[in-house]
Amino acid sequence: MTRDSEADRSAELIDFYTPLLLRMCVAAGVIAAFAREERSPEDVAVSTNTHPAALARVLRALASRGLFEECGGGRYRLTVLGRRFLPDEPASIAGLANFKLGRFTHGPRRITP
Repeated sequence: MTRDSEADRSAELIDFYTPLLLRMCVAAGVIAAFAREERSPEDVAVSTNTHPAALARVLRALASRGLFEECGGGRYRLTVLGRRFLPDEPASIAGLANFKLGRFTHGPRRITP
């Protein structure tokens, strides 16, 4: 194993923020608000009653884990992996993810800075 792959693997082993941020996005309706569209954090924040700047940071973090992709101009969209958290997506894991993540975290309804 190379030093870079060891560092990457170590980061994966101690990653706790991805499930927490994902849970907050599911609970706040952020995932559903994006659906299959490219949208800005500000636009989604209005429709989900979340804080725009905090949501932008959350989206950047989840983009680094492959759930969202940045499209330019500050806009994002769900990746194939991210769309699996939509309830109407084929091979959806939305219900299971909500149950599993909900057992361990109790994220706030409103994402704030």
